[in-house]
Amino acid sequence: MSKENAVPSQLHPSVVSLSQYSVPIPHDIQDHLRCQYGHIIEVAAGSATTTVPLSHDDNASIDKYDHFAQILHSMKSSPKVTICRVNLLQANTVDRVLDEINQYLEESSDDIESKKRKFLGESNMKIITENVKFQARKHDIFHDVIEIQTLSLKSNIATTLSTHPGVPASLCYGDGIFSHWPLRLNSNFPQHHKVIICDRFCGEAVLRGSNIFVRGVLVADRNIECNDIVCVYSHVSRSTDTSSITRGMTIDNYKGQCVFLGLGKAACTRAKMFNQSTGLAVIMLNNIMYSSKGQVGDNINDDKIEKFTTKAGPLLPSMNGILSNKIMLQNLPSILVAHTLNPQPKDVIIDLCCAPGGKTSHAASLVNNDAIIIAVDKSRKKMKSVKEFFQDMGASCITPIALDSTTCVIGVDENKNQRWMCVKDVLSMATYSDDGLLDVKGFYPESFDKIILDPPCSALGLRPKLAVDIRNVKELNKHANYQRRFIRCAVSLLKPGGILVYSTCTINACENEEMVRHILDDYKNMKLLPIQIPIGLSGLKGCGLNDEERKKVRRFDPSDTDADTMGFFVAKFEKT
Repeated sequence: MSKENAVPSQLHPSVVSLSQYSVPIPHDIQDHLRCQYGHIIEVAAGSATTTVPLSHDDNASIDKYDHFAQILHSMKSSPKVTICRVNLLQANTVDRVLDEINQYLEESSDDIESKKRKFLGESNMKIITENVKFQARKHDIFHDVIEIQTLSLKSNIATTLSTHPGVPASLCYGDGIFSHWPLRLNSNFPQHHKVIICDRFCGEAVLRGSNIFVRGVLVADRNIECNDIVCVYSHVSRSTDTSSITRGMTIDNYKGQCVFLGLGKAACTRAKMFNQSTGLAVIMLNNIMYSSKGQVGDNINDDKIEKFTTKAGPLLPSMNGILSNKIMLQNLPSILVAHTLNPQPKDVIIDLCCAPGGKTSHAASLVNNDAIIIAVDKSRKKMKSVKEFFQDMGASCITPIALDSTTCVIGVDENKNQRWMCVKDVLSMATYSDDGLLDVKGFYPESFDKIILDPPCSALGLRPKLAVDIRNVKELNKHANYQRRFIRCAVSLLKPGGILVYSTCTINACENEEMVRHILDDYKNMKLLPIQIPIGLSGLKGCGLNDEERKKVRRFDPSDTDADTMGFFVAKFEKT
């Protein structure tokens, strides 16, 4: 190769597998969280309990006794089960929705033949793909939840592509389509497949089972045509590096860091990916792949064949737009919130930080619209979108309002004998703004029977997560300080005997267990109630709660392989 064609090594893109990739978290934040999760964990040993020190070997695999390391490892992958909450306002019955989902899963599976063969290179070498089937079933605990799982495969369990930065060599034959392109030969991208790189948020959605829409595509190879099988990557460079990444650039100009997500089929040409503002770009494949020589029949010896899935993460069905008004994709811990609230007919309820509206609409679904529910968020743009969502879901009992929940309590001057107005009266006296939202300045103290408070948080429990945007512990602590302002208003708005459900999607104890401690210490009229629903773990030790209090809250740990959920926290209070 001539010097003119050589590519300097420092300009090569960094192409890694999902297993190789480590979610970049600032060291001070890691130290902060490690202190919460401890340097030892308790391990049951018969009837006794022993403590095991952590391993400090950086070259070793994930230590099974290193709790925080397990959380970091789990953070970049998605739960293996897709959770659908049934919207009881639009669905006839849960059973009917279950049948419709299984019919869709069966039809989408039948769209691809059970076995396809594609010849690559030598005439006797074949790539075989087995289609994967999914099945929906009712959840064991929640009556309005359906979970979708991968059915057991006839073939042996396949290896995911999480350990590969591209298609394994055993599935590539011949010289490849880029064999005479010097720039490609010196890059870390595959020689046998064209490449598409999506943005990080799109990449996280792909790991949850989504297909790729055109707005999510950042970089792509030249000459991609509809139905081409492409290798899909997610751009994961830090935000400070994104200025050099221009949407629409070609792969040979890309010098960032990306993670391999799997194989997909192009749904349009490259030109349409960057010229259109809407539409599907790539359909991700849910298949098992393996190679073989000669004829392949039903009696193939599976033990001698290495199999791979077509994705780096778990195989999950794409549910984009499926039964859109009858079901909602929602994380299981988030569904616990409305069930813990236990809304009843005629209740007056407020969700103080409602966007995007899942928990609020769930409450409306549980009471069949027979309640007064106020949905509040500071952003008017978000609330206009949420209003449309509520309309689509048939949640007619919800009134969306753009309002700052930290300043939404109307002060009362007792010396002027000002009359307190109930929520219904406040709404009746309000007028609509030009954007269609009701113009309400606030509500009077002790106006609500039940309150949902899921305040802005550090979101360190979300899965999958390919990057953390918080820069340091000082910035992390701002979330807890901000949450206290929401709590003050929530306690004021709650009626005596009323219920407050507090939740976050973070693993940071400062926003979870320590926030419960803050509520109990600073608001003596708030009583912590046990959550009776048998799901989730107790609160963390050593983070402000005694053993009895820890058992009353519900914590969801991303590293808990049995539950396999996002990180989440829920606590229930009664105002006495």
